[in-house]
Amino acid sequence: RMQTHTIQISGIPDQILKRLDERVKEKGSDRESYLRELIEFDLQPATMLRDLFAPVRRDAAEGGVSDEEIDALLEQAQREARATLGWGR
Repeated sequence: RMQTHTIQISGIPDQILKRLDERVKEKGSDRESYLRELIEFDLQPATMLRDLFAPVRRDAAEGGVSDEEIDALLEQAQREARATLGWGR
C-alpha cells in the first residue's frame, strides 16, 4: 500500500474557502477529494497532458496550426485558469 501524508494549509481567507466550497458542491465532491484531484492533475507529467491533447493537435495540424501555436494557446489557457483560481503562477 502506498504511504500517504496529510497537508495542513494556513492563511486561507474566508472568501477563498467559500468559493472552494461552492466549487466542491458543484462537483458533488468534498474538500479533501477535490483538492487531492487538483494536486494530482497539476503534477501530472506534461507528456500525459500532451497525450490527452493529441487529437486536438492532430486536428489543428490538419488545419494549418503549428505545435508551437498550440503550445502557446495551451500555456495561455493555463495561465488564465491559474489567475482565475488565484494561483498566480
